[in-house]
Amino acid sequence: MITAIDVGYSHTKSATDDRRAIFPSVLGEVQHAHVDLALAERNGYMQVETEDGQWFVGEAAIEQSGLKTRRQDRGWIETPEYRALLLTGITELTMATGITVELVTGLPVAYFADRGILKAGLMEKVHNVRRAGRKRGQRIEFTDVVILPQGLAAVLSEALDDKGKIRPGPVSEGMVGLVDVGGHTVNVATFKELREIAIQTASIDAGMWGPLTEIGKRVNAAYPGQELRGHEIAEAVKRGTIRHYGEDRDISGIAQDVLRPFARQILGEASQVWGNAARLDVLLIAGGGAEIVGPALLAEYPHARLVENPQWANCQGYLKFARRHWG
Repeated sequence: MITAIDVGYSHTKSATDDRRAIFPSVLGEVQHAHVDLALAERNGYMQVETEDGQWFVGEAAIEQSGLKTRRQDRGWIETPEYRALLLTGITELTMATGITVELVTGLPVAYFADRGILKAGLMEKVHNVRRAGRKRGQRIEFTDVVILPQGLAAVLSEALDDKGKIRPGPVSEGMVGLVDVGGHTVNVATFKELREIAIQTASIDAGMWGPLTEIGKRVNAAYPGQELRGHEIAEAVKRGTIRHYGEDRDISGIAQDVLRPFARQILGEASQVWGNAARLDVLLIAGGGAEIVGPALLAEYPHARLVENPQWANCQGYLKFARRHWG
């Protein structure tokens, strides 16, 4: 099964030819009262068991677990939690009991040197997974794993068609800049005819979770009792409002006070790489934070645009490359 998976610090996205899935990259302990595996199916929760342990995953962890895990460090790819998220992504795509997977996934530009570690950890053994609400466990074997830089994947999502063939145009034939706004990192990359220009590539070790955490603190201080955390903050920022004592409260001003300096930080890094970016044919903006900080970048660069469905850009690029790679 050809599969593309983007295990992001914010959300995990997985896709194959006819299915795709997305869920928050959050794991939580399974409360003893909830060990009954039927609970998950009744409530739409994801509960997964691997050789490493048992977890609630995604919304189930956010709603039901007191102790939650959301790693944001470079060594995350070597942990049981990372494997659990990736394997859960596969179980969301199929209920088959014996699964052989040809996988394309990726790493931030700054961590791309760790690709051998990630590949070895996935291919060294067969993975046994059990999902709540399913009568049989699933056996997952990775027959091949290709790892791409996340920035390249976002560009490929625009440069390749659904069969993996190169589309003619400025993205595939010209000089392209990319700002990939992730949960923990922001990648600034440059490509000429789809070849990365290494000296014009940088990765900022500061993604959306930093400003979102600060926004959460300010919202919670302004509206006592909210206690917004993690993904709740992100959703509130996208809406621009919260519900407080039964009424909508506008938090867009609080959010912009934090997001403006964050956008300036990205612009500062981009200016060190591209100057005024006049030599670029197009500047693409991708990642889960693209819609939040994108307006500031669009206002700065007249040839900038958001990629189609920016939160899915990396995963879509992985899938298109997989079709090209394996036919």
